[in-house]
Amino acid sequence: MSGETLSGLDASYGSLTEERAKKLRDQYGVKVFCQCLWSGSDQPAPRVTNLRTALNAGLTIAGYISVTGSRDGYWHVAQGRAGVPDDIWDTLALVFIDVELDGIPNATVRQAVDATDRLGKRRAIYTSYNAWTSKQGDPKDFTDCLLWYALWDEEPEIQWDWPGFRYRFGGWTIDKVVGKQSMGGHELEGIDVDTDTFVRNLLVPQVEVPMTDADKTELALRRASAGLQKALADLKFQDVANAMKVYLGVVAK
Repeated sequence: MSGETLSGLDASYGSLTEERAKKLRDQYGVKVFCQCLWSGSDQPAPRVTNLRTALNAGLTIAGYISVTGSRDGYWHVAQGRAGVPDDIWDTLALVFIDVELDGIPNATVRQAVDATDRLGKRRAIYTSYNAWTSKQGDPKDFTDCLLWYALWDEEPEIQWDWPGFRYRFGGWTIDKVVGKQSMGGHELEGIDVDTDTFVRNLLVPQVEVPMTDADKTELALRRASAGLQKALADLKFQDVANAMKVYLGVVAK
């Protein structure tokens, strides 16, 4: 695996206080907090407060929505979205569709990831080798989605592209694997959490902003000024003259 990774935690019903968030950030190096938005049957009571607390602590936030076979994927996503303030929803790096329960039609999973896409979030799935292969039949037509996979080996490294790794599934390749859940169901600083690793450039893609004409002029001035200062420092008079021509040429524009 290549690229910088971020340590993360995910939670469902535990409450993330301001003190806990700061301890998790400062003492445990947590950078990402992922909150359950819909369990498949209810909205965890602390979900909005937890996300706001994590955001205020400077953590990257994400969410996940569980689906079941009892209702279609659109309905489940609507339950997860309902009641989440727009500013929180807009800040969520990803909203994963959680696929791990029995009896979920693959059509429901497709409906759910398409529903999150319509709500402005990239398609993303949370699941495990067992759930995807044994319960879903190992479909290979979800590779348009990012994958957060569970493998509770207490090893934070994402091993998807390691030679001999036995738990690949679904046709996903390493460039679509955004995260790994390496430890489930433990208490940390008074809150029940799972432990995760996320790939930074997939979780939070860096968008390159095009330079404006003003930016380009400022950059040219800085470079010309630096050249002039270097020539003066070296007392190379011909270089000073040349640097002055460049600098004045930029200013004249």
